[in-house]
Amino acid sequence: MYDLNAVENQDQKDIYTIIMKYLYYKLCRDFVGKESNNKSGIFSLMWLSVIHSVNIIAILLVVNYFYKLKIFYYNNKSDATILATIFFVSCMILDYLLFYRKREKITEKYQNESKLMKVLGIIFLYAYMIGSFVLVYILSRAFPIR
Repeated sequence: MYDLNAVENQDQKDIYTIIMKYLYYKLCRDFVGKESNNKSGIFSLMWLSVIHSVNIIAILLVVNYFYKLKIFYYNNKSDATILATIFFVSCMILDYLLFYRKREKITEKYQNESKLMKVLGIIFLYAYMIGSFVLVYILSRAFPIR
């Protein structure tokens, strides 16, 4: 028999999931301030999906450079747009399943954080967002697509 409680407890122990849930919460709060609604959850979902897509592309740039997998080869700009859209939508579906559906539980868990943690959380959020884009830029220069 499949134990749902074991899956939920395992989910709570995964440090990556905990960090991403916290970042999702901070994004929601950043979009709406103190009030909570579905619109902020959707915007946060979209933005987190963009960041995840960028981070995965960074990994693929390095893998593509060393192993010559031809991941980023396409015939024209239209093919590249379709590929990027499919990639982004895939990340968005995964983020929906992991974060958006659980947004109430995530909010309950983090809503009573101290002022210091709120400030540190915002700093961490923006460092993660900016760092993700800077990392892709640096990796794209260091490991150009051939």
